Amino acid sequence: MRGRLKLKRYDESTIEAVIQSLKKVDQIDDVKFANFWVESRMHVNPVGDIILRRELKNKGVPEAIIEGALRDKAQNYDEYRVALDVAERRLKRISGPDRPKAAKKLYDLLLRRGFEYEIVKRVIGEIIEVADNL
Repeated sequence: MRGRLKLKRYDESTIEAVIQSLKKVDQIDDVKFANFWVESRMHVNPVGDIILRRELKNKGVPEAIIEGALRDKAQNYDEYRVALDVAERRLKRISGPDRPKAAKKLYDLLLRRGFEYEIVKRVIGEIIEVADNL
């Protein structure tokens, strides 16, 4: 909100007054927003904590609130399971017998989606293991 008002060239005192007035009537709540953002991202286009942290930070959410939202997410979503689901869905669209190339594409996708390196490594290892057993 603050960023939008700055873009419209409002002065700092006006921006602060608007923010305070919206907080009084419970129209601005960073905790609710952060939790909503995380939940909607996980349903629409799942990403890892790295991306979620960056998106929330870019939206001006304080670090402590971001950490709380990510802790709540960890209780509801297993990041490994989410990454595995993303990789399995994408694997269906990757055609051809070239497994190293497919593994590289999945690896790059998962890193771009903000999943931790260790999780990506585990997911790729599992997918390759499953493919070897087919």
